[in-house]
Amino acid sequence: MMMIRIYRTHWINKIPLALAVALSMAACSGPVRQPSAIGATPAVTPHPSPAVQATIPLPAQAQPSQTPTPPAPASALGVQRAALHGLHVHYWYSGSLEYQRAVENLVNTYNASSPEGIWVESRYFGSFGGLMDELRAAPPDSRPEMALTYPALAAGWDSSGPQPVDLAPYLQDPTWGLSNADQQAFSINFSARGGTSLTSLPGYREESLLFYNQTWASELGFSGQLPGTPQDFQVQACAAAAANQKSKNASLAGTGGWITAATPDVVLSWIAAFGGQDPTGLEFSYQNPADQQAFAFLKGMFDAGCAWVSRLPDPAGYFAHRQALFFSGSQNDFSAVNAAMAAAKSSDRWTVLPYPGQDGKPVVYADGPDNYIFKSTPERQLAAWAFLRWLSQAVNQAGLAEAAGVLPARSLTEDQLTPGLKGNALWRAMRGMAGSARAMPAWPGWSEVGPMLGDAAGQLFQIYTKPDQVPSILDDLDKTIQEVSTQP
Repeated sequence: MMMIRIYRTHWINKIPLALAVALSMAACSGPVRQPSAIGATPAVTPHPSPAVQATIPLPAQAQPSQTPTPPAPASALGVQRAALHGLHVHYWYSGSLEYQRAVENLVNTYNASSPEGIWVESRYFGSFGGLMDELRAAPPDSRPEMALTYPALAAGWDSSGPQPVDLAPYLQDPTWGLSNADQQAFSINFSARGGTSLTSLPGYREESLLFYNQTWASELGFSGQLPGTPQDFQVQACAAAAANQKSKNASLAGTGGWITAATPDVVLSWIAAFGGQDPTGLEFSYQNPADQQAFAFLKGMFDAGCAWVSRLPDPAGYFAHRQALFFSGSQNDFSAVNAAMAAAKSSDRWTVLPYPGQDGKPVVYADGPDNYIFKSTPERQLAAWAFLRWLSQAVNQAGLAEAAGVLPARSLTEDQLTPGLKGNALWRAMRGMAGSARAMPAWPGWSEVGPMLGDAAGQLFQIYTKPDQVPSILDDLDKTIQEVSTQP
């Protein structure tokens, strides 16, 4: 669904990514035009004259009737295709460096082959926060026609900021819309806002996962025993911690289990593992049994030495040196783990897992940024849509997924996968989890509440915090959220 809105709607549909939008449209029809160079006049191939043949007239009553082919429905967007020729539109985005390279390659391809002669000027930002800061500060005539950002961040736009365009008319347009098949491919990820309005198209999705050293787990006696419940996870993490505590290598003391993490996606994953519900707004209370069980579990893991706080922010190095059997991460960490394993000259096999649920069901949250088109002129809005529609094609989504290691915003059939994706066991594992993924919250205020939840969980990993303080920590969280929500 959204996962089209996925963070937080995401992933991503909850990646279930169940934010589906019920939109339908007639399949696009019309003659296929070959791409032409920017500014060039498309070549016209004349139809060959039919050969002259002798015919025998039929009796009048036997003449076949001529049924005219109904014309293709006209676009309802009120913009002629010729008006798009030569338009320059701007696209702001962020993501990993691998994603940047993949996007720039696609933009270059589009600029060289756009049938409408549209030219896209892309601008990369090192962080989504930096992108949002500049987007808010830019005067209306300096804003881009489109941008990639997280819905949770976009939810905070006010009337003075950029105003997203309702994309439903574009999606359903008989000339410019997406086919029924493409709509269905996106259905798990679309994020609808208010009835049939659609303010964004998904960009990509990432899953909140557990990294797991299979080789080390096997040596600890857990060969083929993936943790299926929080208790299984605790047993294996504690076994790893105990092994490192007994090691003659002093640098391993106090390590070995799970590296603590208190980001909003990790905290929500553990709460959901104990049956907790997704927060729905500022009025949501964290004073419930599932939240208390999850917090008590994490506190117990830390106090038992089975979870530990790392000194360095990058867990990949610890993971490669067997100082952690588990750590929390996402697709963004794949390249770092591979590099750390190579640097450590480790041949350990590792994989990624969902968070184990108390009921034995896996828990995966997916999140990711969406593409927004901002109000400008009808011509520029349509030009931006033409690019995003092209970017959403299966071949381009598969290329982005392989180059950047992310999940595509749309579902892909087996024959639409690139050879690199077909042979990537980790990516296929992520793809297998996407169907049951939950979307991260994206309601107004979550971008402030999420860090508050993380701060509350972070208190669990302090020596001075006692287990019986868990209820008061959650009560303070509720009070803080209410105080912030009432501020002007």
